[in-house]
Amino acid sequence: MKNICAALFTLCLGANAQHFTVPSRTVSVDSSFVPTAIPKWERGFLVGFDLAQATVYVADSSGKTVVNSRIWPNNGDIVHIRDISVSPNGGFAVPFTVTSTTGAATGAIAWLDSTGKTTKIVQLPMAAAFNTCFADDGTLWALVAGRNGEGGEASAYNILRHYDASGVLIGTALPRADFASKRFPANGVSRMTASHDRIGIYLNVTNNWIEISYSGDLLGHWILPSSGYRILNVRLSGQNELYLGYQKDHPPAGAPEIGVQHFDKNTATLQPVDSSALSAADPSSSFNLIGGEGSNLVVSKSFNSPTLLWVTAQ
Repeated sequence: MKNICAALFTLCLGANAQHFTVPSRTVSVDSSFVPTAIPKWERGFLVGFDLAQATVYVADSSGKTVVNSRIWPNNGDIVHIRDISVSPNGGFAVPFTVTSTTGAATGAIAWLDSTGKTTKIVQLPMAAAFNTCFADDGTLWALVAGRNGEGGEASAYNILRHYDASGVLIGTALPRADFASKRFPANGVSRMTASHDRIGIYLNVTNNWIEISYSGDLLGHWILPSSGYRILNVRLSGQNELYLGYQKDHPPAGAPEIGVQHFDKNTATLQPVDSSALSAADPSSSFNLIGGEGSNLVVSKSFNSPTLLWVTAQ
């Protein structure tokens, strides 16, 4: 694999801002969909989880909650879910950490069927997975933090792991040494997404955006600016355009600022996407990115029992 440090770009503000169109579709999600983590729309489902209760939630395309499942191994004393992703084959993957009744802690990934039943758990010795993402070919990519025997970070490892559809490890990528950070690059605020031919990875600790092919080859690597925003969700469109849902945690006054930004890779510019077409009836409303479907983005004003809007950015 190429050294990712050879392909750095710094984002700057540009003049060609995009805007959302009037929604082509609206779906209200029922009140039983109550994750505490930020949900996302993937492959026709809205998915989310409650970290402390170790419960995953899935709503279908009509907004009905169809999965409410707790992930709890038999020997688990404390379980923390880190993410949930949707398989093109109809199931789900859930990375989590578990502390046993003896005090031993480890990472794992659970494979769930379409009903939310756990069919397989893959242990991750000396590692924890924080994000997972299925490719269109049914394989799973996982962003991991490697640990040593003393509870600290391992001295050398690849932060990305590749599993086949049955949970067998088939490859790794992205050496930890390529990221100049004293903290784990993979953590609870890192993000992943997939398009038809690549996997996108956001590392909040180093502000990196990375794209790799399904075979693990580096396609691009950028450094995002330090804007004071927290990235909540990421999306690669069908044309591999990058959209970022953000929140400014400490605005001068009022509620936190939320919105969507677009990165133009050809001009290396970053701009907010204008949502005025969505908020004509309520100019004070802001919208955040939930995910996407084909050429559409899925956005919403809230994360709990949200109303989802299908829009395009032009």
